[in-house]
Amino acid sequence: MKIGLIGVGRWGENHLRTLLDIGNVEVVVYDTDEGRLSEIIAKYGVESAGSFNEILDAEGVIIATSASDHFEHT
Repeated sequence: MKIGLIGVGRWGENHLRTLLDIGNVEVVVYDTDEGRLSEIIAKYGVESAGSFNEILDAEGVIIATSASDHFEHT
């Protein structure tokens, strides 16, 4: 199963760890903070989406952005 994760801040990283612990899940991440995104990719070895729209191709999407940005992505 392919899951998209939008936002890799504190809560996003928690979601990512949980998804990876489940196993048998491919996680693709997206964040507008390129520095943080690079850290997460290096730390967990996950793939990043090239754009917000690309992540929507996943079978499921978790929106883990800040509260002020969350509505924009729903």
